[in-house]
This record gives sequence, C-alpha cells and structure tokens, in this order.
Amino acid sequence: MNLVTLLRANAQRFPEKPCVIFEGRAWSNREILRHVQQLAAGLRSLGLRKGDRLAVYGYNSAEWVIAYLAASIAGLIVVPINFRNKGEELIHILTKAGVNAVAFDASLGSLLEEVNGQYPDVLHRICLTGQAPDWAVPWKQVAALDAEDLAFSEESGLTDGHSVCFTSGTTGMPKGVLLTQANLLIGQHFNCLGVFPFTSEDVFVITTPLCHRTGWGRLVQALGLGATACILPTPFETGELIDLITRHQATVVGMVPTMARMLLQYSTEADLKGLSSWKALLLTGERCPVELKNDYRELLPQVGLYTFYASTETGMISCLYPEHQLTKAVSVGTIAPGLEVKLDPEGEILVRSGQPGHFAVMAGYFDDPAATSQVIEDGWYHTGDIGQFDKDGILYIVDRKKDLIITGGLNISSREVEEVLCRHPMVREAAVASFPDPLWGEAIRAFLVVDGPVTSEEIINFCGKHLAGYKKPKLVEFLRELPHNTSGKVLKHLLKKLPFKVDAS
Repeated sequence: MNLVTLLRANAQRFPEKPCVIFEGRAWSNREILRHVQQLAAGLRSLGLRKGDRLAVYGYNSAEWVIAYLAASIAGLIVVPINFRNKGEELIHILTKAGVNAVAFDASLGSLLEEVNGQYPDVLHRICLTGQAPDWAVPWKQVAALDAEDLAFSEESGLTDGHSVCFTSGTTGMPKGVLLTQANLLIGQHFNCLGVFPFTSEDVFVITTPLCHRTGWGRLVQALGLGATACILPTPFETGELIDLITRHQATVVGMVPTMARMLLQYSTEADLKGLSSWKALLLTGERCPVELKNDYRELLPQVGLYTFYASTETGMISCLYPEHQLTKAVSVGTIAPGLEVKLDPEGEILVRSGQPGHFAVMAGYFDDPAATSQVIEDGWYHTGDIGQFDKDGILYIVDRKKDLIITGGLNISSREVEEVLCRHPMVREAAVASFPDPLWGEAIRAFLVVDGPVTSEEIINFCGKHLAGYKKPKLVEFLRELPHNTSGKVLKHLLKKLPFKVDAS
C-alpha cells in the first residue's frame, strides 16, 4: 500500500469527480491517475530505480501533484524543494539528498541552471510547466507511454521511503526528514479521520506551497477522503482565495496565521459575508494569536477554527477544536490519535508513535544517523519545545528550546542567517533574533559588530543574494559588541530587550 492506493480507490469510486482544481481547470480522479501512471512509467524508462530520489522544484500546480504521486508507483523518494531556494541552499538539498532527477518549472530553470554541475548525482532534468530549456525534457514527453493499467513490482510499500522534506533546525543548513509511506497514510490520513469531521463531499482549498507539509498535508488529507482539492497559485493572493471559495463552494481552507491576517486585512465585509459555504479553517505553522481567533469568530461565525501543533518530523501532535478556541485559547489542544506525548524532567515535549517510520513519527533524518540519534531516543522524538499539561490534559507550549524564527509559517534557522551575515567582508560578528510582526508573526532582527562603514540596505541586499527572500533580516542594528556569557555564547534574550534603533556604521 502507498499514497497512490488512495487515488486508485477514488478513481474507482468517483472517476469523474474533480480530484484537483487549479487555475480554473478541473482534473478528475481518473485523469490524474492516468497521468500519474504514465509519468511513473516514463520515470522508470529513464533508468530510475526503487529508492532513487526525484526532486520536485516548482510552484503550486496540477503537474506538481502528478509528479509527487508518480514517485510512489515508480518506487522513488520525492524531495520537495521550496521554490524560494536558490544557490547554496539548492546545492545543499540536491547534494544531501543524492537527487537523481529533478522535475522543475521553466520559470525556475535559470536558478537550476546556475548550479548545474555542482551536484553530482542528477542525471535527468524534467520540465513540469512552461517551455522546457534545451537541457531538459518536457514531462509529457517523458510520460508518453500507454500505461493506464500499469503496475510495477517495485512500487513503494508501507515502510518504504516516500519523501525527504528539508526543514530548518538549529544547526544551520536544513536537514532532510525521511518520511515513509506509512507516515503519510497513518499520520496524514488515518489519524486525521479521528480529528476532523470531513467527508468526500468537502471541497478543500490549499493556500500554502505544496512543497511544505502545510500544503501537501492538506493534499493527502483530501486525497484520503476522496474530496476535491482546490490549489491556490503561489504567491498567496486574498482576492484569488475569495474567488476560489465562492466559485467552487469550498468548505475547508488550510492556512497559516499570516494568511488568515491578510484575508481579514485586505477583504471587505461584503467579501467575507459572501463566503457562506466555508465551514472550517485549519491553521498551523505558527502560534495563532487570541485576537485573530476573536476576529474570525466575529466576522466569520459559521467557520469552525481548528488550530494544531505539528512538525514535519511528526505530523499533527495536537489539535485545539472549535469549542475550545476561547476557553483554552492559548493552548495547542488535545493530543492527536495514535500518538503518545510526555514531558521530560526539563519540560521538553517528547512524542512517540510506535517504531519510527512505521506510524506517525519520521524514520529519521536522511543519511544522517548522528542527527537522528540526537532527536530520537527509544522511539521518542524530542521536539525541542517546552510544554505543560493542564488538569484536563490540554497541552500548552511554554517556550521554544530550538533557536528558530517562524515567519509566515516558515521555519528559519538563526544560525543559517548568521553564517551568511558573517561572510560579509565588513561583519566581524553577527546574531539574529525574532521580533513580533503584525502580519508575518515574527520577523528577523540582525545585530552586527562591523569593522568598517556599511549600511542596513547593503546588508539586507547581501543576504538576498545568498538566502531565500523570507530569510532576509527586516531590521539591521549595529552594536559595538554583542553580549556574551562566560562560555562565549551570545545572550539573545538581552538582544531582544534592546530598544529598536537602526544606525549605519
């Protein structure tokens, strides 16, 4: 059994029902399955074998979904790559995952071409959308086999790898989370059946990038139910979301809090009142402020709000249901089915779900046993978050042990940004910390000790050449020295207390 088992069942039960709707076109279950089977056959004809890695580097599209699903039939492991990644980040992911083939959008071809030859294992380049460059082949040419009834002896099984999803941690460059087919089917489908009251009649809207768990997680959830997934193009636009909900009578919308803020900020009262079909909002990726919950309750009273605590390594850990959004407003809710959660003596939240890779918890970090052993002990995954339970068994996040900044629902490693800052010829020492942002939740504030004249603008532009745009500092401040403890560690809690002041040195 693998992810495509869900699609095959839907193609038999609801052959003409829309599986995916994107930019006005509806792709039926039967049609998506046919393209998935054909692309899988084409990938195998290229010489790719079970366990090889297929990177998918593109914006949201139906073709992205087809490539993502085709890997399971071909026995390949998917490596979803954020379309914002470029340069060194892109090389790191392609190299670390040992990618054998890349399926990409033509609009990102120049970024891929810039690093061609710097990752050794990529043998095939497949263009998913747009005009293929001369060094790549169009996906429909790869998928040109008659494979409607094709089945492979090397299809992925439950404990085979499904994907390597790169996530920023505390050690600088992203680590690859190895998820199995079981992780997706159990953690993202079967466990969700015990949490959400959705059915095959629901119409989902996916607003977030498919390359992140918040995006493909909703896709798998809709696929498991036999529901329809309406995929919003990237980047996110509130007008497109309103149009999509209205036109397709969508019932379930998945977002991160930043998007939820934007919807209220840039929509009229008439727009919101017209969203009568909308019945559930799923929010994850960062903590949801209480005032945002109150705004939704007032402006969209028919929408049930579900907020949940999750990670790429575990999937959903807990869910706060609509009926508890006000009485337990600052909590992260009740533990999800199929998971055990406990606190260690220091209050760190530990999660277990059977043997790693067999249920909800990841198999480990790809090709990195040392990093895996640091976070999984006796089957327990160490989240790095400090929590506590109340008398009703409701979980609260007290603090974040990991040195992460979350902006717009995306994790950013402080160390990764600091390493780039320190490459600037004028920067002697650098530290970054978060500060509250009314739209993005958190933004990056950089503190620098420099050896010569440089401006904030120069620093931000320098970061933009080496990092994805969302990882650039929003504020840059220059100090004579950074505060350290006796062991030399920068005291970031003191930096966060400094008054805001932006000076050029």
